[in-house]
Amino acid sequence: MAKKFINIFFIILLTFNISFADNNFKNIKKYQILINLCKKLNDKSCELKYYSYLYDLADENLKLIIRKNVNEIIYNLSPIELKKIKLEKFKKNWVYNRIKNFNINNKFYNENETTESNIKVIALCLPLTGEFSFIGKQILKGVLASLNFYSNPIDLTIKIFDTGKKNSLKDFLDKNRDIDLIVGPILESSINIYKSTLLNSNIPVIILNNDTELAKSSDNIFMHYINIEDEMKKACQTIIDDDVKNLAVLYPENKLGLKYKENFLKNCSLNIVKSIIGYSPDTVDFGNILFEVGKIIKKKGNKFEHQKVIDSFLILDNVEKALIIIPQIYFYDFPNPKIYGTDLWNNKKIYKLDKKFLKNITFFDCIDYNLENPLKKIYNKNIDFYEILSYDTISIIKNITNIKELETKTFHLISGDTYFDNFGISHKKIKIFRIEGE
Repeated sequence: MAKKFINIFFIILLTFNISFADNNFKNIKKYQILINLCKKLNDKSCELKYYSYLYDLADENLKLIIRKNVNEIIYNLSPIELKKIKLEKFKKNWVYNRIKNFNINNKFYNENETTESNIKVIALCLPLTGEFSFIGKQILKGVLASLNFYSNPIDLTIKIFDTGKKNSLKDFLDKNRDIDLIVGPILESSINIYKSTLLNSNIPVIILNNDTELAKSSDNIFMHYINIEDEMKKACQTIIDDDVKNLAVLYPENKLGLKYKENFLKNCSLNIVKSIIGYSPDTVDFGNILFEVGKIIKKKGNKFEHQKVIDSFLILDNVEKALIIIPQIYFYDFPNPKIYGTDLWNNKKIYKLDKKFLKNITFFDCIDYNLENPLKKIYNKNIDFYEILSYDTISIIKNITNIKELETKTFHLISGDTYFDNFGISHKKIKIFRIEGE
């Protein structure tokens, strides 16, 4: 009875609110109100039905929001609940296909079925010579592991283009016209060299780099990487949940540092940020910077005197720089600071800090390197990010029949559940890692 009353109330409210709107806006508003009604009733099937209606009317920005909300709903449904969702009348709709292709039991560690695919030949663009050949070798190890791990391996041919030699990618593609998909390039310098070839080619591309702008520039280019915006959203929410009041943000003045900073500030309320300071990537003495952060004016007895309260630091740099900065923060007597870092800290090097500094540290990543996974079984040792990324990329390819399916499926990977938005940009579940000290 109560549900019926709520339904009637919302329908009356709905009619009142949209009676003078234009048709498209009227329908969008109607479905948004109905979705909110479904949420109040805790009726997931109802929510998904009206998201299906709304999706067909939505612009690109609204579609992105719908995709995110639908993914959150179905992630939290059990297999039995998913089977009860009936959206057959929306068979051409993204929401229907998203649910149809979602398999909550399809985990990376027990997956032994593959999909018949029209992707048969892959061009793997990676540095096998030059300064970054170690990254190329890691990627190759991950690719080979993924190709051989399944009990029913698919018929997939790999052709390698060495970006370390800076040869013509166009000539390579002209000589190998059977290529169905390009994976890579990886390095930013390589992407800059081959960008025009990638954009002008009709061959789909999955870049293993965080270049979101390149992915947005073409319907044929997809980005599979850790999404910095997702990571910084998680960082901001965690900092808020930790009740931080006075945050100092330190970042290197290079492209990656600026990207972290811009995404953090874009996705976080500035009222908790009390200081933002950039520094040269070569900086090792942070005395002057920390004096400025804390408004330190003199040393009183054996302690530095602070004029400005700072209770936490966000250091948007790699683990090597964190190992330099953190002891200096303690040296200048910042009281029990919370220290936050990036996915670049997810490395055993962080534990080389002196134990008295190895506390109140939080960083973010999509990969838990301590969990058991196929690569550990194969190589029987610690594995690196690029080995996991390339293994997961081939796993994705083996579970689609064509590149457009990237936008309709969720992939259960070592690097976490992954989906691609309508710009072709990957999104992974970001995890929180904490080091609490002794």
